[in-house]
Amino acid sequence: MITINYYERVKEKPEIFTQLTCKDLLFVHYNCPSVERLIGKWSQNNYILYILSGKLAYHTPGHSWLLTTGSAVFIKKGAGIMQKFFEETLCIMTFFVPDSYLSSFIRENHSSIQRGDSKDPSPDLIIPLDVTGMMRAYFDSMIPYFMAEKTPSEDLLELKFRELLLNIITNPANEELNRYLQTLQLPHVDRLHQIMEANCLST
Repeated sequence: MITINYYERVKEKPEIFTQLTCKDLLFVHYNCPSVERLIGKWSQNNYILYILSGKLAYHTPGHSWLLTTGSAVFIKKGAGIMQKFFEETLCIMTFFVPDSYLSSFIRENHSSIQRGDSKDPSPDLIIPLDVTGMMRAYFDSMIPYFMAEKTPSEDLLELKFRELLLNIITNPANEELNRYLQTLQLPHVDRLHQIMEANCLST
């Protein structure tokens, strides 16, 4: 099984991964080119992944997630194994976002966050997201920007991305993600090390 740095692989191959950049954010849209069934993937940045068509699975020790058309997840920076299925073309939209951006966003929008109980966030690598009609409309609305001949302005791209984040954090069904985002406001700890240790994969 091969292992790749997902973030760096995407950045290095814009001819495969159609991409848009804005500040420290990277957005990509592509048909998965992998011919491997299992791939080890890690990233130094968190990312939101949305399945436009097809299906895939993510595996970590003791936990697996099957993602199908219309599914969206928040994946913490760290490592896991991706399993690809070949019955249908796998088309993906991914939004890479570093901790620093999320932390700043949460500070600016603290009054909008849905707060539930005070339980600690799950150490799992992946947090499933509740996909509402508004979110589906957002993902559909991004496709023309990836296809445009002229690169959209960074201000517009950031405005649209903040729209997505607000839709997510104001949805009570995404409470688990909000728990995790709150930890980004705590004094610095090595979260990448913690997450990778909790999801360490033996091959």
